[in-house]
Amino acid sequence: MAMTACGFGLVLLAVAAAAQSGALVRPAPFASFGALAAGNGGLGAAHLRAINGQDADRGQFPHQVGLYVDMATFCGGALISPKWILTAGTCTGKEPYGSRYTAFLGALNINLPAEKGRIAVTTTWAYIHDQFDAETYQNDVALILLPRAVKTTDSIKPLNLPPQSYASKDFDGVGFQLSGWGYRSDDAAAIAPVLQVIQLQGVSKKVCVNTYSYEVYTDNILCCQGANKQSPCQGDTGGALVQQESDGSYTHIAVASFTPGKGCSTGLPAGFTKTASYLDWISSKTGLPTKP
Repeated sequence: MAMTACGFGLVLLAVAAAAQSGALVRPAPFASFGALAAGNGGLGAAHLRAINGQDADRGQFPHQVGLYVDMATFCGGALISPKWILTAGTCTGKEPYGSRYTAFLGALNINLPAEKGRIAVTTTWAYIHDQFDAETYQNDVALILLPRAVKTTDSIKPLNLPPQSYASKDFDGVGFQLSGWGYRSDDAAAIAPVLQVIQLQGVSKKVCVNTYSYEVYTDNILCCQGANKQSPCQGDTGGALVQQESDGSYTHIAVASFTPGKGCSTGLPAGFTKTASYLDWISSKTGLPTKP
């Protein structure tokens, strides 16, 4: 069920079932992609494990956001301040409003509306990078503005933005974590109910180019690969690739963007959009300070 975009062999990660509705799910609204049916059939919940991932603990990733777009498309996102969510451009619709975004914060099991500690906030305000290219995934970043600041708790907490120096940092061999509720296999019929976490490692520019070509790779892209074929998949788009600091906090390194057209389970590197490359843009929209 892999879909290709203009020969680049990229899979739109954003497609995933609206877990509570079982409705027909469509990709983020770009005409070059077709519909993907994803209902209640297919793999059962017991099989919807991350591709060699693990269940996250409650409160382990308090920045994690589950983002429903018009209750039809599911994406990930990260809370970067009490009022702002950073996600992928592929997850958003018209700017600055038009689509309806329902953000679930503090959730562990996305299918349990009454789960303790979680909240749902709905907004129509989204800001997409003005140079976002839906065909090559360049500048694949967007911001969601919440109608009010959320109260921080043990399970709802913004993460750190990286310093600007990370835009040119060599991440080859550096370890990261990615959490999300995305598909657990290429033929899954629904997103994972429980938040999953995988361990990934940055790879060299050469490996990334060999996987995707120079037309896709730029200095704003970070490619990562996991041991035992760990990988993000559809529904993980927009999620935060993070690095844990010595004080236990997390730093936002990159936004999950694309995987090879051959599928999520191949073990090939996935593509992420470097957060540090867009700090000026983020600051211009949110007013959040940046660090050198």
